Amino acid sequence: MSENSTRGFNRRLFLKGTAAASLGTAAVAAGVTPAGVSTAAAAELPPTPPHGAELRGMDLVVKDPTTEGRFGFMFKSQPPLPASDTLLNSLGQVMEEQPDADNALGTSAQKDENDAWNENPNPLLTSGFTFVGQFVDHDITFDTTKLSEQQSDPDATTNFRTPRYDLDAIYGLGPNTNPQFYDPNDRDKFLFVKRPYSQIDGKLKKPDGKDETKIWDVKPDVVWDVQRATANDSEGRPEGTAIMSDPRNDQTEIILQLHVAFQMFHNKLVDRMRALGVSPAGVFENARRMARWHYQWMVIHQFLPAIVGKATADSVYKEVENKAPIINLKYYRPKNRTGRPFIPVEFAVAAYRFGHSITRPRYTVRDVFDGSNTLLGSVSGVPLFGDPATDNNLNGHRELLPRLKIQWSKFFNDPLAKKDDGTPLLTARPVRQFDASLANPLFKLPQTALPDSNPLDLLSQRNLRRGRKMGLPSGQQVARLMGVTPLTNAELSQNHRIHVHIPISGNKVVVEPPPEGGPAEYNEPNPNLVEIFGDSGWGGEAPLWFYILKEAELVGDGTSDGKGRTLGPVGGRIVAEVLVGLLQKDPNSYLYLQPNWKPQLPIARVKGTFTMADLLTYAGVWS
Repeated sequence: MSENSTRGFNRRLFLKGTAAASLGTAAVAAGVTPAGVSTAAAAELPPTPPHGAELRGMDLVVKDPTTEGRFGFMFKSQPPLPASDTLLNSLGQVMEEQPDADNALGTSAQKDENDAWNENPNPLLTSGFTFVGQFVDHDITFDTTKLSEQQSDPDATTNFRTPRYDLDAIYGLGPNTNPQFYDPNDRDKFLFVKRPYSQIDGKLKKPDGKDETKIWDVKPDVVWDVQRATANDSEGRPEGTAIMSDPRNDQTEIILQLHVAFQMFHNKLVDRMRALGVSPAGVFENARRMARWHYQWMVIHQFLPAIVGKATADSVYKEVENKAPIINLKYYRPKNRTGRPFIPVEFAVAAYRFGHSITRPRYTVRDVFDGSNTLLGSVSGVPLFGDPATDNNLNGHRELLPRLKIQWSKFFNDPLAKKDDGTPLLTARPVRQFDASLANPLFKLPQTALPDSNPLDLLSQRNLRRGRKMGLPSGQQVARLMGVTPLTNAELSQNHRIHVHIPISGNKVVVEPPPEGGPAEYNEPNPNLVEIFGDSGWGGEAPLWFYILKEAELVGDGTSDGKGRTLGPVGGRIVAEVLVGLLQKDPNSYLYLQPNWKPQLPIARVKGTFTMADLLTYAGVWS
């Protein structure tokens, strides 16, 4: 049995854990109650599959659809959608953003390459949440099970790390077992590589709108990177390999810097625990607990409502003043003998793959200033992936370049930031709207981004065929099971268009009628989808992943101005119930240990709230 198994779990003994003994009144003042779990038993971290690769245990649902292991079905004993490869491939081929942003006409109407008129910017959501979603996905699916146990249990029926989002993806098994991630001079803290710089090499978009490429003398600053394997590495790792607990967090320069930000957040909390007088033996555990709890609070209170809509989020997790929240789980109810949580394939292979839709093809990374604080220009229009990696794409698995240091205010708005007139100061760039199309370079993955030896490079086809392999039911069938009136394939054959003002001014996405007249938002037939779903082979049903994306595009949160802004009633409910359910079952979470806990000053800037801007500010990386 895995060390994370809940079988025989005794909450009373748990609350007497060794970490609790070291807390004392100072830690309680920080919002910590005397409860906790000691560091995991010693074990080596096994290899982690690349992002997008099939994970251990997924095949269990194919072999035994009623069993719950690491993965399982939320809706059991449902007939799979019997779509052929031909049908799925034809659908996947037309799930490209149209017209392709790289070939769009009218580029003169752009502020920069981030504002292509055809990219359907989302009026509500900023680009950083794409990568928060990816980070949470890695955290939930991170598996610390010993390699020998994985090999003896390939279907992950008993030996697996219970799925949680608890920052194990940065902590690994802790400083005693994985000292390679931690500072040898201070084992309570993570170790970073600090690289000062005063020049950057590459293209800037100058304030006059013109591009110029050269070596720029800039305001002195530093980049923070993880350690990387050197030439002739003693472990045999290729040069440049990130030394981190979850290598998937090195896939792009954005997710890498988010990983480092969470580690720096932990280090600041170590300083906080010491300032509060926590005993040396308890500093690490208490800093880790505070990091976990604030991260989990942000996921539930900021990320989740942003993705599924406030009404759906509140219907699953509702705060009550001075009391524990009200939890309402209708569909995510583990049925195994111990009640151990699992990852539903409807979540992992369909609903939570919304990120592929909202990912932008290119990003504004930062503003650049000289030594006198004069704006030189911006690093903008940077593709997420390129082949090969250069200083003008965000490919990961390499040393972080100063030009690509993230300015987080380009990715998240700070709710506390105001203009002189008191209105919100918007600094962050928008994501794409939720829809059933993918922007390049995600639609057609470059060879450097393929997660396995399968040469299929259309991500949409990969997703659709994996759903078929897992035996997922149709989107309409899941809607019926949830009591939601399903969309017909004829309705799914429409596109919802949101016309926004280009260029985007002040980072506010303004929805307005097009210059030639007509409504600002409208549905129009998609001829490709009309033809594809005219095939009787579909039987009037559509793949769950595609259905959830289209539901978000055509329905959204159900309000008149909510289409394309959030997930819809089927996808949103699945995502909300799984994220809340995993938190409720996590014996280290605030919801399990202290359900009426709220973030406190000074970690939070406002008592009872905590956002990504708060986390990045406290970590010392917000700019």
